[in-house]
Amino acid sequence: MDEKLNAQEMTVEEFMKPRCQVKVGDRIYRRQKNMTIPDRLEVVEVKPNDVGYFIKCRYLYHSIGPFERTFSDVIFRDENWVIEKKGVDF
Repeated sequence: MDEKLNAQEMTVEEFMKPRCQVKVGDRIYRRQKNMTIPDRLEVVEVKPNDVGYFIKCRYLYHSIGPFERTFSDVIFRDENWVIEKKGVDF
């Protein structure tokens, strides 16, 4: 979703659709009580759907279990989710 679209190629609906809060390379995690090290996920893919975006992430610190998860952008309505933008020192 990081591709640049020409304004003439976009429909009005695409142009007016809210942008996703994260981009490929950003890191996210859910803040929890008594957590000393956050369980960070790195965004590897962002796909638009009819009502928002699907966000595919890869765990950074897991050695067993699932390494990737897919979320909806609805998770960011919860204030406990933290976004660390790419290019900012982690």
